[in-house]
Amino acid sequence: PATRNGTIAIRWKNPVENNFQFEISNSIGQIVQTGTIQTSKSTRQSVINLNLRSAGIYFIHLMSSTGTNKQVFKLVVQ
Repeated sequence: PATRNGTIAIRWKNPVENNFQFEISNSIGQIVQTGTIQTSKSTRQSVINLNLRSAGIYFIHLMSSTGTNKQVFKLVVQ
């Protein structure tokens, strides 16, 4: 994911029609933000508005609605 001005852009290589749940946790495992990303076959990029007020290391957990696809990304906020 690429960060910019309080948002994060997620680029999809092979977009599918699906709903993804996301959780953002801090370095001690506390969940600080959650939400849903809706994608379609024509979606190439999704944007998440970050509500992170403190610098630090965060982890973005993406989960498909079926639970079969899970990924974790590290995010450093300065």
